[in-house]
Amino acid sequence: MPGFKPEDRLSPHFTLGEFISPHDPDGVRHFMTSPVTYRARLVKLCACLEQIRAAFGGRPVKITSGLRSPAHNAAVGGVADSQHVKARAADIVIAGVSPRDVAGFARTLAGLGGVGLYVEDGFTHCDVRDRSGGPLAYWEG
Repeated sequence: MPGFKPEDRLSPHFTLGEFISPHDPDGVRHFMTSPVTYRARLVKLCACLEQIRAAFGGRPVKITSGLRSPAHNAAVGGVADSQHVKARAADIVIAGVSPRDVAGFARTLAGLGGVGLYVEDGFTHCDVRDRSGGPLAYWEG
């Protein structure tokens, strides 16, 4: 069973450590409850994040919130059934690119299951929830 190594690469530009908040004291412990499943979900998410990075000229994509423990999710006001707790979501920022532009492109990616636009907070939520052939979940917060 794999352990938690922050430097482990999930894709060419993303590491496992980028998905665990330093403000979440239970983040690593939560990851370790299902490391194989959570790593696989994050790899799938990173494939989409790599496409977003490429679409904006290779500008770095900063993950402002990734995998959350249930306690941290509650503390930051996340919804009870959050994709962050399931290792399927990231809130992202690209310097010099509006969240609306990021969300607009993200909505074209077949691999994503949900996209949330948070203009006032300055980020875009991307997740790889199972769509089961249904429409993309999209919202503005």
